[in-house]
Amino acid sequence: MGSHLKEFNMGIFYLLLLYGLLGGSCMYLILCVDPNKKGLLPWLHRLLYEKIPAVVKKYGTLLFGRRLMNGVEGAINWVCFRNNPLVQIFYLIVTVGGYIMYLYFGFSVHFPNNHLSNAHIYIALGIFAICIYSFYKTCAIQPGIITKKNEKEYLKRYRDEFDGILYLKDNECPTCKIIKPPRSKHCKICNVCVARHDHHCVWVKQCVGEQNYKYFLLFIGTHAVFCLYGAVLGILVFYYIIQDQKLFESTFRHYKTGQVFKANFMVVAKYLLYNYTPFMFMTILCTIMGLTLTLFEFYHFSLVQRGVTTNERIKISSFISYYSKAVSYTHLTLPTIYSV
Repeated sequence: MGSHLKEFNMGIFYLLLLYGLLGGSCMYLILCVDPNKKGLLPWLHRLLYEKIPAVVKKYGTLLFGRRLMNGVEGAINWVCFRNNPLVQIFYLIVTVGGYIMYLYFGFSVHFPNNHLSNAHIYIALGIFAICIYSFYKTCAIQPGIITKKNEKEYLKRYRDEFDGILYLKDNECPTCKIIKPPRSKHCKICNVCVARHDHHCVWVKQCVGEQNYKYFLLFIGTHAVFCLYGAVLGILVFYYIIQDQKLFESTFRHYKTGQVFKANFMVVAKYLLYNYTPFMFMTILCTIMGLTLTLFEFYHFSLVQRGVTTNERIKISSFISYYSKAVSYTHLTLPTIYSV
């Protein structure tokens, strides 16, 4: 009885963790949506990242006091908006730990078999090594920091980008005391101006910009491939288990009631989840993360195709949203300078 209860509790734990990861992945993808546009996804963006935090802060202050809520807000700001190694450590624990778990519950148990060879173990190791390399390069390569020494070089390189609207000439950064080249931005977290600034990435503890953007794309892309590869291998393993054991031709008996069930998709899925819980969890996890990272990579490819950065997409969208409201009020014609 105790072993069954323990297995049930572990199943609930894995299920809740997967729900959490799925929800987190959806929130991460919604973060990439333009909040100034109309539609369901922009509305969800505003709801999740503007309205709900405001409501939580307001009523949290009333219920628990300003001091506690300021402490919670400060902790969130420290983790997400301060340069600290906590997220990098978390990344290494998740990535290396996940790979070790896949080795233990997947490769050591199910490989090789009649359908899949040991070659997949070495292919996965190679992809894993590239993932760690891309992470290191994205962390180690500076994004393109603008200083007094290279200020003129960057101004010359981007001199054709001054447009008089988003990028003004002789626009001095009040912190760095330099003339900001077009497409650059001062990062409050790193406290530097970055050339062709895309965004600040907490996973690599620095900004993504002109010099390390290609490594960031490699970082996201290799992790997407790594997760999808694990997902496909897991799906194939379970497919061949179903085929070899002829599960859809079998009958199943409930271990408590003795009730007999004919095989269907849900019954077979529960059987696999009960008997191969850790590896089923790893397979679903790889599927969720692989799809999330793939969509995020395509999002950045779309930015590359349009020749804009994440920072510029947000600035242009905010400019158009503000200007559209202004010209609607004054009955003027909105100029087609920018498009997003």
